[in-house]
Amino acid sequence: FLPSTHTHSLTNTEPQTNMLLKQLLFVCWCLCTVSLLPSPSPALGQEDVIELVFWQTDVRGSNGAAQGTQAGELLTAIELFEAQYPSIRVRMEDVGWGELLPRLVEATIRGRGLPDITWVGNTQVAELVARGTFVPLSSYFFRWSNDVGRDQTSDLWSKIVFDYFLDGQWWVSPIAVGTRLLYYRTDLLEQAGVPTDAPPTWADLYERAQQVSSQLSGVAGAGLYASLSDVAHYFTPVMAAHGASPLTPDGECNLDTAQFRAALSYWTDFYLNGVTPFANGTYNEYDPMFLNGELAYYMQGPWFYNSILAEGLEDRVGVASFPGGPSGQFGFLGGEGAAVTS
Repeated sequence: FLPSTHTHSLTNTEPQTNMLLKQLLFVCWCLCTVSLLPSPSPALGQEDVIELVFWQTDVRGSNGAAQGTQAGELLTAIELFEAQYPSIRVRMEDVGWGELLPRLVEATIRGRGLPDITWVGNTQVAELVARGTFVPLSSYFFRWSNDVGRDQTSDLWSKIVFDYFLDGQWWVSPIAVGTRLLYYRTDLLEQAGVPTDAPPTWADLYERAQQVSSQLSGVAGAGLYASLSDVAHYFTPVMAAHGASPLTPDGECNLDTAQFRAALSYWTDFYLNGVTPFANGTYNEYDPMFLNGELAYYMQGPWFYNSILAEGLEDRVGVASFPGGPSGQFGFLGGEGAAVTS
């Protein structure tokens, strides 16, 4: 999922089903071992079947279609797992990213209502570990490694370990890692007389988006986020590009600086000057706007390209890493995994 540092247009995607299934089957295996379930038996009555609840974030519509490919791959993994362990049924429930953390926190505080296993984002792990929502997975990684004769954690990229390995324990089985991307409608840019390549700097992005807004009726220049859950992914790269850091080396608040004020002013100017249509828009508003040709620049994850392919827009959409600024070019490294609840 990691983008290259140069602009590119994606024309196809390479299936990663086997690797994803391997990771997801391990998660289901953790469910089995956490529950201390018996070995599969050939004939079981209904009363012998144990049901496990699994929350995942690729929300499916009434027709069963999802935003990405995650839901379908998970269902395939669950079918394989249930075929191997007929005493277990995994009930997969859709919980959107906006609901996931509040529902996990509420259920933890109330002491009931948690699923048996949940999808989780890397920015949510530390809080949920501190609240006691998850059980450690270290012993299960160890048993898995012993079973296959190889340390399975050695496959994990070192840059993501600190998100999931806290206080000497593994709390999450990592599944995906990636940065957000800048998507842009080359057809709209051409109509507005704007360069159709990716903007090299954040200043260029603002200037071009503003030009689109002024030139094309009914088209917004850019779709920006401001919600708490999206600040890390989208504003942090802008902040770093302006030379700002939220904390000092001693861990103190470091927001009262010229660099941070410059980054914040840049971000808020999009809305104040009418370049972005919402003060706090989400993908629920921006996804259809971009696909319908009502939004020129849009920051989203790599999974959004599935929607572009589904709409047949690959020849009208460019994809690039985030622009740079006075202090360099940055992207926030997001990630996802699965955890077993307490």
